[in-house]
Amino acid sequence: MTEVYQLDLDEELLSHLADPESVQYLWHEEIDDDLIVDEGVREVFRWQMAHLREHEKPATASVLAEEFDLDLDEPLTAIGDLHTRLLERYMRNHARDYMEKISEAYKEDPALVVEVLPRVARELTAKVGRRGETYGTGDYERSIKRYDEMVLRGPGPSFGFEEVDHHFHGMRGLTFFIAPPKTYKSWIGGANVIVQNVLNGRYGEIGSLELPAEETDMRIRCLTAGVPYWKYLRGALSQADREALREASEILDDSGIYRSNKPQPGHRTIEEMVERAGDRGADFIVIDQLQYLETQTGKQLGACDPREFWQPLNAARDLSDHMPIVLIHQFNRTVMNADRMPEMQQAKGSASIEETATLALGLWANKDMRRSNVVELGTLASRNYQYQSWEIGIELSHSCDFQMIGVAEHDDE
Repeated sequence: MTEVYQLDLDEELLSHLADPESVQYLWHEEIDDDLIVDEGVREVFRWQMAHLREHEKPATASVLAEEFDLDLDEPLTAIGDLHTRLLERYMRNHARDYMEKISEAYKEDPALVVEVLPRVARELTAKVGRRGETYGTGDYERSIKRYDEMVLRGPGPSFGFEEVDHHFHGMRGLTFFIAPPKTYKSWIGGANVIVQNVLNGRYGEIGSLELPAEETDMRIRCLTAGVPYWKYLRGALSQADREALREASEILDDSGIYRSNKPQPGHRTIEEMVERAGDRGADFIVIDQLQYLETQTGKQLGACDPREFWQPLNAARDLSDHMPIVLIHQFNRTVMNADRMPEMQQAKGSASIEETATLALGLWANKDMRRSNVVELGTLASRNYQYQSWEIGIELSHSCDFQMIGVAEHDDE
């Protein structure tokens, strides 16, 4: 039977003060010592922070043990988890104090609440607000460790084509696939991305906000099997097709994991979709399409003013630091009858996209390219890499396949 015990948060913090990585975390989060109840632990905390400030390195466990006559144990928690517990304890112990300040102001004069409320909020935020990531003086070892971890992880998830993966070193951050209607964006930015990553052993999720989840799922299976998707739509699968789909599904099952999911309205914010995918262990998420995402107020982006794109896209930018995110989106009506790849500014809500995107890829085809079953996949905006374009061959009539033709050749103008 597992022993149940009450974790002593201050004693646990004391253990972390002997761990260099934990001390760096506490330093960069600018932990307020009011979060510490035990005066003795608070004294050790202040001393260790002063040592780090003066010498640019935390004192070792043996130095702490000698300085304060301590018998230090190994931490039982992750430092981030302990930080959360300390914040929660502070709120339990002091929330009433902050509320009373507001209440007293109201009793004196209701109009004073407007003045007192922001001040109380700032005081509370100063105690329990998280500072976010910080790097700077004295952080070389910490920075190079993050680099080494990145190298060990290797390239990010696949964009669906080896040549594109090689150019951008795989998927990182927030990626947009942007195209006019009926230019295969859900196929190339969605189904093909999922297939190639599953075959590479990764777990990808696709939020199928436009199509039913089962149709997106069958696109993935048809693409893997090479079975024309129109046969599924028309109820015309032959016995050979069914067998090919079964074999392809076994390959997918043996290679990696994927999930096609269509959350109900009211559960389509970027925060909830990414959090749920992360809880299930996904390596990345594709959301098809952006216009069906919901704001925090429950409004679909497709019905929003372009200025309202900022909140969900800024949230996506922050969330993509921890899990690559692909957002499938559309150009606005100005691209009708365009004779070349549209520009970034022609995407709906383009200002927010340009600000938040790690990478924006466009899909486009003129009439001649459509007749030849070819589309261009090209860079619209990139935070880290040079712009490049490729031609992709489309075969959806006799099989189900997307083939890299090569780098797109454009006449200089």
